[in-house]
Amino acid sequence: MKLIRTFIAINIPRETKEEIGRTIENLGSKFKKYSQDLKWVDPFNLHVTLSFQGSITLEDIATLEETVEKVAQSFPPFEIKLGDISYYYTDKKGSDSVIYIGIVDPEKNISALYKTLAKQLRLSGFSPTNRIDPHITIGRLAKRKDRQLQTEILDTISTSGTTYVSSPETGIVKVEKLYIYESISMPTQTKYRIIRSFNLSG
Repeated sequence: MKLIRTFIAINIPRETKEEIGRTIENLGSKFKKYSQDLKWVDPFNLHVTLSFQGSITLEDIATLEETVEKVAQSFPPFEIKLGDISYYYTDKKGSDSVIYIGIVDPEKNISALYKTLAKQLRLSGFSPTNRIDPHITIGRLAKRKDRQLQTEILDTISTSGTTYVSSPETGIVKVEKLYIYESISMPTQTKYRIIRSFNLSG
């Protein structure tokens, strides 16, 4: 039985991905000496995750599509703004610290969307992500034995002056669709394929 790793997310416009890509390139150059430990995200893969569903069957995907479509039809389009660069630190074995761009959402639209989505996912027999902290992952720092050095690297990245400064056109993201993605593990990277998208039309 074929299983497909899936997640539900908000996609990012091409122009915004290109601008974030330039930021990632600048950070990569600035912190080149840590290149063995830093892994940067391909700008094409940038997104805001709402719920990771893990490996599910093709039959489950059909049910998932129906569920996400129902949510999309009940929720209106909205806008979010991209914030500053920050990080999630972890010292768990085998886990990487996450470098990300924050999301500014004063109206808490993403939170409301997630609550609606999580409710419908449970009704359809799925297990939604327990909580949501909206962000766009742009890189990961491998766990180091020297915890202090790892923290210093992350602090330096987030306060380096290479913060994400967006133009009015790319800094505000119009959220008009929900996406179901397939996560495909490759030998050197992970690729994401859009399975289906649904217009927000509530």
